[in-house]
Amino acid sequence: MIVLGIDPGIGRMGWGVIETSPAEKMLDYGCIETDIGNEAKRLLTIAIELRKICAEYRPAYIAIEQLFFSKNVSTAMSVSQARGVALMISAEFKIPTVDISPSKAKSVMGGGALKKRDIQILIQKQFKLVELPQPDDAADALAIALAGAAEVRWNKLIKK
Repeated sequence: MIVLGIDPGIGRMGWGVIETSPAEKMLDYGCIETDIGNEAKRLLTIAIELRKICAEYRPAYIAIEQLFFSKNVSTAMSVSQARGVALMISAEFKIPTVDISPSKAKSVMGGGALKKRDIQILIQKQFKLVELPQPDDAADALAIALAGAAEVRWNKLIKK
């Protein structure tokens, strides 16, 4: 099973693709970066890049981190629009989505108090990467993909 993990963002959207069988392995990861300015153009850039990723890897599921903002409403709105683009692309490609809370993504890596650097180090060890995955948004997306894969497996077990 191939899972695309997405860490939503308007300026930087992290993404990571994993395969879960026979053992979990990282296929690719990166970050979609957009230039400050026209918000519609930024969202279009995200859509174009996500289409390329979905066309190349044909994921069975897309795991997308749920949004959590407590103070900055304008940032929350922009990030939610970027997340909406990811959801639109999943519908376009007919790929089911799995919502992953930030705490669930951290728990699959070992704990809720993890910092971004900790996630990068753990992802590096998990997938035996030579270098630390950069930027941290991409490492977060790989953690989200792992959490999404675990969620899908769990749901399949429950339905049996």
